[in-house]
Amino acid sequence: MDPQTQENPWAMLVYMVADHKAAGHRVLDPFADRELTAILEAARETDMPVVVQVDYRVKRGVTRITANATPNGIRWQPIEPDRHQVRRQVLRSDSALDLRVEHGAESDAAGPHVLAQFLKWGRSQVRAKRYAMLFWGHSCGPGGLFYDNRPGGSARPMGLDDIERAMRKARADVILFRDCCMSTLETAFQLRDVANYAIASQSLVPIRGQWPYVDLFAIMQTATDGNEGAVARALAARLGTYHDDPNNRFGLKDVPYALLDLEGVDALQKPLADLVVACDQARTEKRLLRVAETAIQRARPIRAGDPSLVDIRVFCETLADARGALGAAAANVVSALDRSLIKWNRSQKDHFRGVSAYCKPSERRAAHSFIDAWMVPSMYKNLELSQATRWDRVALEPLR
Repeated sequence: MDPQTQENPWAMLVYMVADHKAAGHRVLDPFADRELTAILEAARETDMPVVVQVDYRVKRGVTRITANATPNGIRWQPIEPDRHQVRRQVLRSDSALDLRVEHGAESDAAGPHVLAQFLKWGRSQVRAKRYAMLFWGHSCGPGGLFYDNRPGGSARPMGLDDIERAMRKARADVILFRDCCMSTLETAFQLRDVANYAIASQSLVPIRGQWPYVDLFAIMQTATDGNEGAVARALAARLGTYHDDPNNRFGLKDVPYALLDLEGVDALQKPLADLVVACDQARTEKRLLRVAETAIQRARPIRAGDPSLVDIRVFCETLADARGALGAAAANVVSALDRSLIKWNRSQKDHFRGVSAYCKPSERRAAHSFIDAWMVPSMYKNLELSQATRWDRVALEPLR
């Protein structure tokens, strides 16, 4: 059977963006090249079909690569995106990997239409029963992913709502984020209809080093009908053990990762909406307001992560000690988190418990946040989290 038409158990779609909003920021292109090499080497070792799109900062244009297992294979050639300026350049590998490289014109990688085009194209290149999606690049958490410095325009991230629209016709079984601060309620609620699982960090993610792609792809190859949840958990656990090694954290004390079951968001929606109502009522009672303020302070990261985010489990565990409706509502959220949403999490310093959400920081804390500036109220109120639970009442009007 032709490898182009054969349905594989899994395929990996990789969307890499090496751009940054700051003109003088350190160029990510070399890191993207090393990551790309690691991904393709792992595809060769494991026979995992992989489709990649890379938008570099210095190198103009967009590079697309398709890696498919094939019974043929002659000679390995290095991948040089600047060199291959032709459509569908075929590179042969002596280990039976057929690489097709395409180089196209420069585009706005932070535009949802560009992501949608890549997903449509990628799925046409490799047919699979299940698709994993990997995002690689800068992030502003609930504000979205990536920046693309377009000529004559300002850098703007691709919002979570943009990602959701782009993926409506290209649902993923699991989304992996090699991007900072993406394990949030905002992410979970927005993507619940376009993916089954998300594997993401509540804090900063080092851009240096390469993930253990051979292990990750080998885990995916064990998938059978009905064990997708176990595969997703194994993927998350492997990233956890990878970051347990200080050499893979590159100076960061904690790189927490969590597995979120996005189908479990529905069970969380009502408890979280009830908590928002209870928090509103607490504003009229000084004692409860002090309890809520203490909970917010405890839930904000101190030496890691972004100060505009609060750990939802820590926040609710603290509130659960309060008497009355506020404590009961918070306890119900903790139960829903453990039962339905957070299926696995790892924090080397136990600073993080699985999932965060935005809560406007003080002016002093905001000065140290790379997320807060993107939290425009009109944008935030339109996110699915706000629409479904009115969390924006807590996020934009802090309990203090």
